[in-house]
Amino acid sequence: MSEEDLNITIKVFRFDPSMDPKPRYDSFTIPYDEEETILGILKRIVRDHDPSLVFRESCRIGNCSLCSMKVNGKGVLACRKPMKDFGKMDLVIEPLHQDKVIRDLVCLME
Repeated sequence: MSEEDLNITIKVFRFDPSMDPKPRYDSFTIPYDEEETILGILKRIVRDHDPSLVFRESCRIGNCSLCSMKVNGKGVLACRKPMKDFGKMDLVIEPLHQDKVIRDLVCLME
């Protein structure tokens, strides 16, 4: 098994309306762990690659829904959704509502 088979590419939506003229996507290569949640992936990106990435989390057990976002176009709770639910494919992580972005994956909650 090659090193490439052990990694997955994550594309993450990035946008700070106060500074950026338009949204962009940053790509990160991380080790594939089928049991790791989307929230765990985001924490790994902050810890190992880019501490400026912003997202919401709170309960980590699926009760509060603060970590709602889209993964490959599907709405998920990041704290509850493991990588294995998407197979071993690259992931695109986006805010639930791109028109209400405060910064990166954080949206205005109404």
